[in-house]
Amino acid sequence: MELLVPLVILVVLIAIVCYFWKCTRAPSERASGDTSLEQSDHTKLEPGPSTRVIPADDSGVSPSVDVARHQPRAAQKPPARRSRYQGGGRVSPSEVFSKNYVSYTRLKLYHQCPRRFELVYLAGRDDPVGKPAELGSVVHKMLEMCIARTGPAWDGSIRIQTAKEIIAHFEGALASVRPRHSIARAEVFPYCQNFITLNRAPLHVVETERTLEGMIGSRRFKCVIDRIDRTQANGLVLVDYKTGRPEYADERQLNMYAYALCTEQPRPVRLQFQFLKTGQTKEWGFTPSLQQSTADWVESSVKQIESATSFAQRRGPLCRYCGVSRFCD
Repeated sequence: MELLVPLVILVVLIAIVCYFWKCTRAPSERASGDTSLEQSDHTKLEPGPSTRVIPADDSGVSPSVDVARHQPRAAQKPPARRSRYQGGGRVSPSEVFSKNYVSYTRLKLYHQCPRRFELVYLAGRDDPVGKPAELGSVVHKMLEMCIARTGPAWDGSIRIQTAKEIIAHFEGALASVRPRHSIARAEVFPYCQNFITLNRAPLHVVETERTLEGMIGSRRFKCVIDRIDRTQANGLVLVDYKTGRPEYADERQLNMYAYALCTEQPRPVRLQFQFLKTGQTKEWGFTPSLQQSTADWVESSVKQIESATSFAQRRGPLCRYCGVSRFCD
């Protein structure tokens, strides 16, 4: 009992001392903890290798701060401006004929509709042909196969007497052209009959489907001639078959062909359209004045295209046959 009283007093003293020690330590810990938090916040806002500080805007409100894990976030670039010419094979107007050859088809397309020319030859859009064009390709192929199969007679002439001789090559022409649209024998038969009517005399064919490359002025030119006949005076007749309406035929097409041919083989040349849809023909001679006017037209057309800054849409009846009309406004 004598030791119990001092022991109790000692325990009470120890408890009092602990109490006062805790009371004096707590404020310092809280102050220390606030300081570390404040330092931590400053660490977030200091520029460093893993942080980016965005200053407040004019309203005084700071945007959110982007914090990357180990690398700074790259500055976002504004979206690139869309080029007018999208798609594969994009070229500018000034390059279209320096990189590629000049052809009547390209010049005709520009004069018919600059917008279509832009979409096809500058933007590289596919321009699928319609059924009338595919029917024309089948007829052309049948005539080419028939003339090649018939061959020249003893006097060098070719005689095709009936439309059935041409129709016999219908399946072969279909296999070669492979049209997307359905084409029946009955649809091409009238064209074969008109061919017989227009070519009753023996044909002195020099060549069919002749690919010709040459120069018109300073421009590289390429074309395919349907048929070249030889006249009794040793001249040449360039024949082009037309399966469309006569009013759509352009004499400048054959004038360009004759220009290129005469550069290679100078001799008298006559030019002839055979309209197999109507059974008509149109024929004229290629004169020196036509030769000069053809070169001038080609040169002016090419310069007009190369210097063009815009290509306007030209609406008309041919729009329904256009394969890129869906891209027009």
